[in-house]
Amino acid sequence: TDLSPSLKVFPNPTEGICTVRIGTPLTEPVKVEVINTDGRIMQSLGWKDPLEMSDLRIDLTNYPAGAYFLRLSGKSTTGAQVLVKR
Repeated sequence: TDLSPSLKVFPNPTEGICTVRIGTPLTEPVKVEVINTDGRIMQSLGWKDPLEMSDLRIDLTNYPAGAYFLRLSGKSTTGAQVLVKR
């Protein structure tokens, strides 16, 4: 299942802390990764409980300004979004 259309990241661009929200109920745990333009995973978080639909906060405060790739992945779930740090 591609969650990209229902994936919201705000504020985007961000000064540091942003929120990730999925508009579609999850059916499995997913991993959320922040990846830089060199392909390095800068941060890896998880939504362990698929029934817990709270927002996920990501802190990019100490990251350099630039574009990052936000990737969600599970056994049968994917999603992606570009995130910009000012």
